[in-house]
Amino acid sequence: MVAACGSSDLDGGASCGEIADEAIGAIQDFVDEVSAMSVDEIFAAGQEVPGTADFQARGDELQEEANDAGCSDSEMQSLLNARVGSLESDSEFGQLIIDGIQQEGFFGE
Repeated sequence: MVAACGSSDLDGGASCGEIADEAIGAIQDFVDEVSAMSVDEIFAAGQEVPGTADFQARGDELQEEANDAGCSDSEMQSLLNARVGSLESDSEFGQLIIDGIQQEGFFGE
């Protein structure tokens, strides 16, 4: 989803830390959307869970922003991992998403 970096872009673009903050916000929005669904709604949706396409599109945008800002993948991964503890959910399914991110990291290695 997102690559990694250090400082702010001289053209006024977002810093790598700001991009990581935006990524965590996008993940939290997706978790919130899924958390609002019942178990029956989630199972009925199958592969088409509402919000998934928007979440993936936002991830692509953030990846491009990170690339443009000169963020390296490893640095971005570190920034994202440092922020994962701020994710919250009041549903079991949302918590499963968060647990998976905490255990496996963001977007694979």
